[in-house]
Amino acid sequence: MSEPIHFLVEQAGCESCAQRVRSALADVLTIDEISVDEAADLAAVRAQAPPTLTPAAVDAALAGRREPSQTEVCSTFPAEPRA
Repeated sequence: MSEPIHFLVEQAGCESCAQRVRSALADVLTIDEISVDEAADLAAVRAQAPPTLTPAAVDAALAGRREPSQTEVCSTFPAEPRA
């Protein structure tokens, strides 16, 4: 059974970043929506995840898909959904 989760991904504030986030997380959860805030350089993720999913698993999946110019891509997990 999955649970709804919400979190932010730093340094992912463009549409191509959102696609990398979606691709990186495909094996660990089911993405419902990714919204991008270019000004804040953030992607807000709404997804369904197994109850055993850990923040470390999310960060590990994201770390494998970061751009060489990015110092770090990490999640703020969980985050409140944005209005």
